[in-house]
Amino acid sequence: MEDIVYYRLPEADKYYVLRGATRELGSMSELNGVSGFVMAPFERDREHPLMLFMSSGIDQFPVPTDFHHEAVQWREIYNRADYRYSFSQMHRLLADGVLDKVVLAKRSDCKVNFWKGEVEDLFFNACQLYPHQMVVLVKSRRIGVWLMATPEVLLERKDSRWHTMALAGTQTEDVPWNLKNQREQRIVSEYVQNTLKPYVDDLQTVGPRTAKAGNLYHLCTDFSFTIKPNVKDSQLIESLHPTPAVCGLPKEAALSAIKSFETISRGYYSGFCGPWNIHDESHLYVSLRCMQMYDERNFSLYAGGGLLKESRDKEEWEETEAKMNVMRRLLE
Repeated sequence: MEDIVYYRLPEADKYYVLRGATRELGSMSELNGVSGFVMAPFERDREHPLMLFMSSGIDQFPVPTDFHHEAVQWREIYNRADYRYSFSQMHRLLADGVLDKVVLAKRSDCKVNFWKGEVEDLFFNACQLYPHQMVVLVKSRRIGVWLMATPEVLLERKDSRWHTMALAGTQTEDVPWNLKNQREQRIVSEYVQNTLKPYVDDLQTVGPRTAKAGNLYHLCTDFSFTIKPNVKDSQLIESLHPTPAVCGLPKEAALSAIKSFETISRGYYSGFCGPWNIHDESHLYVSLRCMQMYDERNFSLYAGGGLLKESRDKEEWEETEAKMNVMRRLLE
């Protein structure tokens, strides 16, 4: 399999194809001064390294408007009992005040019964269905095949101005936000703002606002800024990742809870990816709404949701199901 990356930026009518050599990076600091497409896991380990797809060859094409998608016949293996166990363990820590927030992720393993298409077809379908999201397809001999359509910016730069966001709170209808979602957004927003302050100048905040992503609605606060002269780009990435939107707070306690009680390996789900220093711009997105394809007959869907002490198992399960529907819709 050739190493290749396809990506389409939000609101764009063109997509990019990147081919070339790949590098495994030992630390975030190795991103300073290089360019390429970055693919980072939630947490680095031997199986899930920080990858840089070199930008020696990038082609640009118009997104097809007359694309025909072949439906996939497939079945899904649910993990409801595993989710219920993880929720109960994490909720206990929230109720006891050990955690303010923690993000619980889940994975559904799926089997294809019949399909005549290619994974690139799903990428083009995502471009059509989700024009406001970052759509990415990575095919790598080292880390496998990952497809995502994500709404969340981790860090992006145009000229000298940088941008990030706090995205937290999810609902399926555009209705007034309940107190749980408002508190979750406030926790994430305050964390991002406090994290940025030592590294940036001219910090400007807008929001929270309601942002639509596919068939879901989120609360979003935007931050724009310049980086202080003595700060490296990689320092900013390390300070933000993983954000409370995919991890929790306090960060170390939330990471410990995730390692202890999640029953899955997240891999590259809830990591980040995107073009880095390409065309004098950078666009790193949190890797949400993910599908991992193992071969022509097996794939997995990933989703997660933020838990607070007010959270209830049934409501949180339904939220993650709604998030998984973003990828499920591609298969129809």
